[in-house]
Amino acid sequence: MPVKDVVFLNEKSNIAIVSLWTKKEVILDKIKFYRDKVHAIGTLYTSYGINYLLHTLGERPSIDTLILYGSDLSSSGTILSKLFKNLQNVKGLKLLWNLEKIKPILETTRIVDLREAYKNGDWKILKETIDKLYNPGRN
Repeated sequence: MPVKDVVFLNEKSNIAIVSLWTKKEVILDKIKFYRDKVHAIGTLYTSYGINYLLHTLGERPSIDTLILYGSDLSSSGTILSKLFKNLQNVKGLKLLWNLEKIKPILETTRIVDLREAYKNGDWKILKETIDKLYNPGRN
């Protein structure tokens, strides 16, 4: 797999932020005091990148929560959300693995869709969500 556009922060955390087209650094700067509650943050420019995200989740089972927060210019966030919610492949998504192989990841990872909050400039909800869902002792 090529190099992933991900920053790992606290490997004990259960939360990862998917920043979509928004630069990771912009979000990290806004959540300075919450960084220790985030396992990782990474971009997701295209639906093909979902394969890299699934690979990361397979390598890091402590992540059970993905927060979508950022600008979704190519609908990769929509496709990701549908994949996890419907537990079936989505039009426009070319998975590298068959669905049965990734189903355990899909069934144990929650998606929190805060894309609308990002559009509205609501950083407070991101911080509140991190606080509410942070559960480092899960695994």
